[in-house]
Amino acid sequence: MREFGGYIEIEHYKGNEYHTECLALNNGRNCLRYLIRTRRIRKIMLPYLQCRVIEEVCRREGVQIQWYEVKSFEKPYQGKYPEEDVFLYLINYYGQLEKNYVEELFAGHKRIIVDNAQDFFCKPIDGVDTIYTCRKFFGVPDGAYLYTDVQAKITLQADFSYDRMEFLLGRYECGAEKFYRNYQENEAWMDKQELFAMSALTHNILRSIDYERVKKTRTSNAKRLDAGLGEKNLLMVKNMTGAYLYPYFCADGERLRRKLIERKIFVPVLWQNVLEDCEIHTAEYNYSRNVVPLPCDQRYTENDMDEVIAVVKELEER
Repeated sequence: MREFGGYIEIEHYKGNEYHTECLALNNGRNCLRYLIRTRRIRKIMLPYLQCRVIEEVCRREGVQIQWYEVKSFEKPYQGKYPEEDVFLYLINYYGQLEKNYVEELFAGHKRIIVDNAQDFFCKPIDGVDTIYTCRKFFGVPDGAYLYTDVQAKITLQADFSYDRMEFLLGRYECGAEKFYRNYQENEAWMDKQELFAMSALTHNILRSIDYERVKKTRTSNAKRLDAGLGEKNLLMVKNMTGAYLYPYFCADGERLRRKLIERKIFVPVLWQNVLEDCEIHTAEYNYSRNVVPLPCDQRYTENDMDEVIAVVKELEER
């Protein structure tokens, strides 16, 4: 019987999630795991420039991995079509993956997976398996979406997220540094989490978001950064719609990143494993070390971006 009375829980939001007509799962790596199991993937081609968890999921599922070099963010794979039974995994780096390029590849090779973890607002291409994650864009502990036309009779239990909210609530009231360890613990937990449907709590939070405002703010902030730093950026940033982070490519990203963190502008090293696995002379190493991802999300204004621009310029002049 339904409960009546007693204390009141978090509000039930009645808005709409941005992604619909798709599977809602507990994280992005489990979207890949779902595809591996339902499409019976045995061979996959991965880019060297990738988060290690992608490789780990494939290995744990017994998938044979082939590798390719990333030629550019817009057109990462420029080799010949893979063999028919090989799935090609394309990462949409910083939202720069060109739609026409993917459509041309898909016309000649149907076994393609697009990882849109860094481009939440990019609509999927019909027929192409496409993965989205929520944590990179919104204050949720987990959650991901998968567009696929695979027909699978799999019933998934819903995840529970209530005990993984502390780092989000703590940062809201106390700042990031105090709860950074809790954040890291949640990341480590995600690495081990099995395949579940998205939790009711995460669904509820995602229904509370004004997506158009978020998209507009991220776009305007990225454009502001590009207006101030674009001339010095070694990367031409073409797409800034709903940007994840602004990729500032410079000669010594490691130094700039360290100095920015000292000034409390927290910028991550994406693909830390690439710095360990790839040779120094490779493009992948260069991208991971020297692309400094600057924050441009919905928490900030264009005036905030002007502050970031000023700090970057000051540090690079020293």
